Amino acid sequence: MSTARRWMLALGMAALLGVVVDPLPAGASTGTVEVRSGVNVNVRSGPSTSYQILRTVSAGSTLPVLCQVPGQNIAGSVRTTSAWDQLVDGGYVTDAYVAWSGPGPGPCGVAGPAIAAAVISFPARSGATVNERANATTLLAAIGEVPYERPLSVTCQLGGEAESGPAGTSMLWDRLPSGSLVSDAYVAWPAARPVVPWCSLGTGEAPSDHLGFIDWAGRVARQLRGTYHVPPSVTVAQAILESGWGGSPLTQDGNSFFGMKCFGTPGPLAAGCRPYPTQECEDSGCYSTSASFRVYANAAASFIDHANALWTLPRYRAAFDHPTNPDQFAVELQRAGYATSPTYAQTLSEIMAQFDLYRYDSAA
Repeated sequence: MSTARRWMLALGMAALLGVVVDPLPAGASTGTVEVRSGVNVNVRSGPSTSYQILRTVSAGSTLPVLCQVPGQNIAGSVRTTSAWDQLVDGGYVTDAYVAWSGPGPGPCGVAGPAIAAAVISFPARSGATVNERANATTLLAAIGEVPYERPLSVTCQLGGEAESGPAGTSMLWDRLPSGSLVSDAYVAWPAARPVVPWCSLGTGEAPSDHLGFIDWAGRVARQLRGTYHVPPSVTVAQAILESGWGGSPLTQDGNSFFGMKCFGTPGPLAAGCRPYPTQECEDSGCYSTSASFRVYANAAASFIDHANALWTLPRYRAAFDHPTNPDQFAVELQRAGYATSPTYAQTLSEIMAQFDLYRYDSAA
């Protein structure tokens, strides 16, 4: 068990006994709850409003926070976010109501044991099983089954579709050594849940040099244009900008080249969801926060998921009125709310011009 986890358990027991524990453990952050006067914020047993309320905290309270996890998207008095702050006593508060004076906490579970022991747990009956799946959702058919009370080795965790089971309602999914996933709502952990790391799915498929990256991404984008009609120049520019030429942690850990967020489910193409630090912008300015992003088993799934989202979501429909004008296509994406940066379309156009990405828009 990690030092932080031991401290959390100790503080939780101390709180029950009325004992004050100080100081904070190494790596913990503090935030201040900002809500309307007289309004309290719930501390819950998990990262969504479906979890039990443990207590409430009032406006102006200082919160000792260890790290952040993905959860239910909440519109609060500070921001709209799917990040939830894990407190040192094990409770969770939506980050939508928390103001940070400096950088907020990092994602939970970035360090810890490589393998944790658990047991499938649900009402005992003859032949009872729980489904194994290829990704953290029930949108695709099961690929296997785990019998009741079968010991499990869990290598890492991902966020995903919320499931309700005998262990509660959970958005966490546990990855087995085979690579399949089972909902944590069916998993019984030992007396104290260990800190299980988030899954790293990166494969290093993209070339590291800029010219190689452009050629690689350009070929993928041109293959997808016939089905999804996105100008390849725009796709390549977005991949460059949003993945940092394939070098961002989100890309390295999860094959995500476009920073697509999770909103309740990773969808049928992503393997699951992971929390990552990010910048969000509003009329009042930009700020640092954490959000839940889709991660993928391979780069191809990331490119397809991105193209499919642009082609099928109604809010991006206006962009496809400009299939031969990639600069205007980028403007329409920004107008539709693809990114919160006020200079997003301009930056894409600059990248397309600098590297002559328009050449990929010619007939294959």
